[in-house]
Amino acid sequence: MQVVRKPGTAAIGGRLPEAGIPVAITPPSGQTIHLLSGSQPRLGVGGFEAPATQPGIYTIQFLNQTFRLSTDGQYTFVNFVREDERATRGERQARLVSHRLPTAQAHSLLQHLEADPATRGSFELDEL
Repeated sequence: MQVVRKPGTAAIGGRLPEAGIPVAITPPSGQTIHLLSGSQPRLGVGGFEAPATQPGIYTIQFLNQTFRLSTDGQYTFVNFVREDERATRGERQARLVSHRLPTAQAHSLLQHLEADPATRGSFELDEL
């Protein structure tokens, strides 16, 4: 889930990878809003939107997944991306930023991360 907060109407806008997916958004008051992805095509193929006038934690549910989102009266946009889509587009799964390291030390750190099956393939070096 990628979250972008913008000035504007107190609402939650979102995008799923496809249209027609039932989405349930529950505000802090507990009165669930049911909608379908794709009901707001201006936000993308699976775009949806719901009012978010109560500050607090909103719960977004779809496809047996639950996400929690904090809002405080601003427009909040959430983009849901499948992990396989990120890999297809060549996006990194994680990013580690540090102060500038000597090249040999940076390569050594990358080798260490590549040796661990949990982080293998997640990092690459950006030479600045």
